[in-house]
Amino acid sequence: MAGLLSTYLAPLLRPVGTQRLLRAGRARAPSLVEALAVSWLFATAEAACGLLILALREDGPGAPASAWVLAWPVVFPPALLLCAGFWKTVIRTTAGGLLPAEDLRRASSEVVHSAASSHALRLVPVLGGPLQHLAALAVLFVGLRENLGLSPARSLATVLLPFLVLGAAAVLALALAAALALSALG
Repeated sequence: MAGLLSTYLAPLLRPVGTQRLLRAGRARAPSLVEALAVSWLFATAEAACGLLILALREDGPGAPASAWVLAWPVVFPPALLLCAGFWKTVIRTTAGGLLPAEDLRRASSEVVHSAASSHALRLVPVLGGPLQHLAALAVLFVGLRENLGLSPARSLATVLLPFLVLGAAAVLALALAAALALSALG
């Protein structure tokens, strides 16, 4: 278990060194199952702490908050699997042609599985969620730079691409809603 925890936490504690070792083949990234299992332990511990906090509140636990805290360990594994698949696809799409297909598949899996180590930060009270998301993006960026050998600009573009697409889709949806509202008025 100590070896698995060390493999899991290394990308979070030493992101640049770990990604360089992975690229050189001198280290091992956690498999998807290992990353999921350890991340799930952190998610479950976060939920247990949340239940404790809800139970200690003077006004009593709220039903929606309690339901979400109880559902989090159940929802977490499929959510992590979806996120991992999404990020692998984004990486393979933006880095396609730079590496042979097998190397790209291996390296993108290593980078994404390494980013799961950020879930350890969920144990930080109050700020754990935002810290986890920022750390995951940072580990992804470092992995793209050091493991796949992408330029800083391409690495940053790869990390930001999903957010830019979502932002553009939101602006488009708002513009469409405004056009529909104006046409209904006129």
